Parts: sequence; structure tokens; C-alpha cells
Amino acid sequence: MTDKEKKELTQVERYQKASRAVRKHTFISMGIGLVPLPLVDLAAVTGDQLLMLGELSKLYQVRFYKNLGKSLISSLVYGLAANSTTGIIASIFKIVPYVGTVLGMTTMSLYSGAATHAIGRVFIRHFESGGTFLDFDPDLIRSDFEKEFKDGEKIVADKHKDDKDSKEEKKAEKKVEKKAEKKTEKKK
Repeated sequence: MTDKEKKELTQVERYQKASRAVRKHTFISMGIGLVPLPLVDLAAVTGDQLLMLGELSKLYQVRFYKNLGKSLISSLVYGLAANSTTGIIASIFKIVPYVGTVLGMTTMSLYSGAATHAIGRVFIRHFESGGTFLDFDPDLIRSDFEKEFKDGEKIVADKHKDDKDSKEEKKAEKKVEKKAEKKTEKKK
């Protein structure tokens, strides 16, 4: 995006682009959460979250600080009272063969998506109000972050449910097609 394009974006357009970036990275993080390698998934999700913050900082013309971004992400995610260890436990649970791997992958996928959604939403709000990385205070937005995390859980659960429904629909369609083929074959 050129400087000219940045200046031409209205506040609404910038907000829409930022929201699309958060949505994209939410689903990327969910996919990364499915990586069956314990702790590698955590590092990869954090990397994706940093990419998202980089995209948002460009949209809002805010200087991006990678190391500060890592610290802020850690502070937000590990500051969640009930969920502070969920990501780590889900990742490590993948060590247990079969059931542990499947449960760990599913939990980590959902947790990663919700956390990425929440991080993106609070940074959009902060940048919209004229804030930067240097004046971002995780303690001041803790309750907003927790609310966004809960909203993110609903979004990723709905996406997961939609994917399941879509798979079930495809299975049902295949059954119908097979029955139709069998009827066609019997008529011949």
C-alpha cells in the first residue's frame, strides 16, 4: 500500500480493512493450532499474531515494534485469569498419542483463534483512538480483552461448527448421489 493509498482511506475503510485482517489472522491461527507439534504451535501462533499487528500498524500508520509486540501479546494472553494456561496445556497435551493429540489440536485451534481475535480487536480500538505501541497498557484494557476473547470463542466455535456442518452436508450429498447412481444402474 502506497502512502497515497493510505491517505485516501477513510476511517471506515481503514476499520474495515483492519477487521478483515483480524478475521484472516484469526482463522490462520486456528489452522496453526492444529499443528501436532507441542510448543511449536505456540511459537507459530505468536508469529502470526505479530504479523497481524504489523498489518494493523501499517494501516494506522503506527510504528511497529516487534519485541514490544511480543511482550504485549504475552501480557494480554497470559493475563487471562481462567485461560492463562489453556494454550500451553493444549499444546503439551498433544504429546499424548491419539486422544491427547486430537483434543490438544482442537483445543489449541479454538484457543489460538479466540486469542488472535481478541488481540486484533483491542489493538484496532487502541489505534483508532490515536494510540501507539508505546502507550498501549495491557492492564487498562484487560476487561475489554477478556470480553473480546469471549466473543472470539463464539466466533471460532461457530466457524468450527460450520465446518462440521459443511462436512456432514457433503457426506449426505454423496449418499444421495450414490443412491441415484444405484437406481440408474438398476434401471439399465
